[in-house]
Amino acid sequence: MADLTTLANVKEHLDIESGETQFDQLLARMITASSRQIEAYCNRTFGITARTELYDGNASDILFLDHTPIVSVASVAIDEEAMAADEYKVYDDYVRLCSRLFTPGEQNVEIQYSAGFYDPAIESPPPDLEDACIQLVSFKYFMRGAEGITSRQVNKVTDNFASAAIPLSVALILDKYRRARVGAV
Repeated sequence: MADLTTLANVKEHLDIESGETQFDQLLARMITASSRQIEAYCNRTFGITARTELYDGNASDILFLDHTPIVSVASVAIDEEAMAADEYKVYDDYVRLCSRLFTPGEQNVEIQYSAGFYDPAIESPPPDLEDACIQLVSFKYFMRGAEGITSRQVNKVTDNFASAAIPLSVALILDKYRRARVGAV
């Protein structure tokens, strides 16, 4: 898993001079922690990742995959029978068979594919996602030392922090990337 932003971008946002290194280790740790927290919140990894997964055949011509957006499909096999590339079409979050159905069965469909939003080796994350990470790191940076505080009152105005694990401004960005947890209560 790659971090969703860089130390240089966070320091620029916080108006910390690039040559000032006093907080570099702290910020680097916060960047990694915030990146993992965002992936957990969204229930997905963002970097393009190759996967081999088994699915139950569903007697339909469409099979939704666990990880999206789908970048490419290397192979599809039903009951260990490999399908030719022209026998299926790939969409953002599912594979559709052209002339047959996914045979009903348990774990009888194997799909090798790649999914994600960007290639961390050569690309940056989508700008709004990187900005969300920068905002979360900044929030943690300014709140450090106050982890045990659940609320504060200033001039008869009370701020509650217990539910502020991810600030609303960050959650609003992340919600469009968030995957529902099927079967979760």
